[in-house]
Amino acid sequence: MVDVEILHTEGCQILDETVARVREVVGRLAPSSPVTVTDASKDADALDRYAGSPTIRVDGVDLEPDTPVAFWAG
Repeated sequence: MVDVEILHTEGCQILDETVARVREVVGRLAPSSPVTVTDASKDADALDRYAGSPTIRVDGVDLEPDTPVAFWAG
């Protein structure tokens, strides 16, 4: 089992597509694993893990580690 988290900000235009694709892949590869969707603009702790909308993390590791960390001034 893996822990999958999708971090996003309000208005992310590709969030729905991203969530659907992630759930499809997780359903095939690790069907008992949860997929958590977090609005980083409303969760101060999430901002430390947020690199842009959307950010996908598996077991706490960003799938795109070279993405610069975003600054959220919301």
